[in-house]
Amino acid sequence: MAGDLQGNFPEDIFCLPFLKKLSLTGNEFLTGTLPKYNWSSSLRFLDLFETNFSGKLSNTIGNLKYLKVLDLSSFSWYLDMMDLSFNKFKGLIPTSFWNCTKITSLDLSGNNFTGEVATSLSKLSQLKSLNLSGNNLEGKFPDVFGNLSKLTDLDLSLNNFSGQLLSSTFNLSQLSVLDFSENQVQGHIPFQVSGLSNLISLKMSDNFLAGRVPSWLFTMPSLETLDLSNNKLTGPIEEFHPPGSVKYVSLMNNEIRGSIPNSMFELLNLTSLYLSSNNLSDNVNADKLSKLKNLVAIDLSHNTLLSFVNQKSETFTSPNLQSFSCSSCHINEFPIFLRTSNILFFLDLSNNRIHGKITQWQFELFHNLLYLNLSHNFLTSFSPIGKTSNVVLDLQSNLLQGPLVILDAPLMDTLLLSHNMLTGEIPSSICNLSDIHVLDLSNNSLSGTIPQCLGNAPWLSLLNLKMNNFHVLNVGNNMINDTFPHWLAKLPDLQILILRSNRFHGSIEKSKARLSFRKLRIIDISHNQFTGHIPPLLENLTQLESLDFPFNNFVGKIPNQLTSLTFLSVLNLSYNQLVGSIPQGNQFDTFQNDSYIGNFGLCGSPLSRKCIHDEPPSPVPLIYHEEDDESSWFDWKIALMGYECGFVLGLSIGYIAFTTRKPQWFIRKIERENSTAFLQRRVNPLAELVLDSISFSGYLFMKFLNFIL
Repeated sequence: MAGDLQGNFPEDIFCLPFLKKLSLTGNEFLTGTLPKYNWSSSLRFLDLFETNFSGKLSNTIGNLKYLKVLDLSSFSWYLDMMDLSFNKFKGLIPTSFWNCTKITSLDLSGNNFTGEVATSLSKLSQLKSLNLSGNNLEGKFPDVFGNLSKLTDLDLSLNNFSGQLLSSTFNLSQLSVLDFSENQVQGHIPFQVSGLSNLISLKMSDNFLAGRVPSWLFTMPSLETLDLSNNKLTGPIEEFHPPGSVKYVSLMNNEIRGSIPNSMFELLNLTSLYLSSNNLSDNVNADKLSKLKNLVAIDLSHNTLLSFVNQKSETFTSPNLQSFSCSSCHINEFPIFLRTSNILFFLDLSNNRIHGKITQWQFELFHNLLYLNLSHNFLTSFSPIGKTSNVVLDLQSNLLQGPLVILDAPLMDTLLLSHNMLTGEIPSSICNLSDIHVLDLSNNSLSGTIPQCLGNAPWLSLLNLKMNNFHVLNVGNNMINDTFPHWLAKLPDLQILILRSNRFHGSIEKSKARLSFRKLRIIDISHNQFTGHIPPLLENLTQLESLDFPFNNFVGKIPNQLTSLTFLSVLNLSYNQLVGSIPQGNQFDTFQNDSYIGNFGLCGSPLSRKCIHDEPPSPVPLIYHEEDDESSWFDWKIALMGYECGFVLGLSIGYIAFTTRKPQWFIRKIERENSTAFLQRRVNPLAELVLDSISFSGYLFMKFLNFIL
């Protein structure tokens, strides 16, 4: 019955007494809940793959005595296998499931089952594979494993199981996969285990396991993967003999103390060793790694009392090493054995004592790295020659001096150079980092102008330039979506700040603090979405010459304190929602009405609208009432006519410009000359309003042209 069935499927169809096979696969619009009763007792094949049934799974589904195939996921399991994985089932697991005594494989993973697991699970004595991962099951797991002796795969991960580890679990001689990870299991790992001789993978990460790390974990003949990370294990790790065949060991993020056993470096099959973020105390000689010919990744970072000892006579190679992390390992110089690691792509040597310049062989090594972290060292220079593969480069908190050198790294995503002593300007070669997402050059001594191309970086999401000596910042005409960058006030020499034509929003007031741009001369934040009040005083802006705030959503009155800006020669507050009387005195007496147009709540000189008792005028009436006098009615009729004429005129001019194929010239012309046009409004308030309407309509059409172009 595959096809385009939709809606709720009638439950009665499941009642057909002789129905043996039912396939509804491929009906993704078939919705509703599975029936709660009247399942056909003869049903042998049920396929609901790629349907959209949801809700609670009925207990009665377990009463299908002859069911051989049940497919509710992306797989079809036959005979004695039941797969309900990755559906939308919720609620308790139906108790009738535990009556399917002949089932060998049960997969309920990736649903939303809740509650505890019933002790009747012990009835499934033929069960070989049980997967309950990715649900919200909770409580103590029942001690049922004594009857499940045929289990080979047990996955209980990603639930909320609690309580102690069950000793019976470690006596399952057929078990090859055991996964308890990401639960709330407590207690100790058993010190002695007689079973688990066939165990290949043991994962118990992200729990609350405590105590020692038993030595038998490293001697099991078949174990390849051991993950005990993110627990409360205290150790120590005891010596073990003979070494097993383990390949992957992760004990990171525990509280393990003591030294790393020498037998750990006898695991000849070892490919990955993660011991970071513990309390290990040891001196790890590089020679200890010489036997681990298959080693791909090693992480010894963040063990306060652990040191990696570099030996100058090292002659061994590590041909398969791809990732080496030794942050906070008391390293004084680059590990020499890395010089032959030709496929190394991840290197973290941060928080060490590496000093001086980078040598030639180190440059050659860096060219192949995707991730390089040398932050918090004492490096004085870094300038690799040639193209590199770096995606992430972190050199923060070093002693880098001289001009900023930008690497030829076309794949660079993150560049962190803050807290150094770099000087000079940002080179234009930074424009070649076309894929850059994060750029942090803060806390240096960089100066000059900021390259305009940074405003055109298509993927740049974080730019930090604070605490430098820049004096010009222009990021206008971009699509920056952010609040006002108050941190720019920390640039002591910033003189020009242009944020125009972006998507900045919110208030530029920072609680009650004042903006402390000490040397700012020009500020242009026009054509954004700023809201709130204009700050009463931009502190220490006594050299300020130009203030452009038009085309935002500022409200309230123009602060009288702005009249103290005696060097102010350009002021534009037009097209906001400002109200009240315009301040008088000093430079404010020189500004014409084009500085205030588009704020219909403003009054006073230089506008012809007079203020009554210095209060904001009443809002412009949108509907005419009969009680209005004749002159008032006449004024508003003319005003509305002006808007209509202005709109038609704007469309006409725009059409001519567009058909002559010079719309960009027209747009620039309008922007350049609109302020001059408004100087002519000297007749009366009504004439000024008509002119406003004409210009505003032209402006709207101009924005429309910008949009379609």
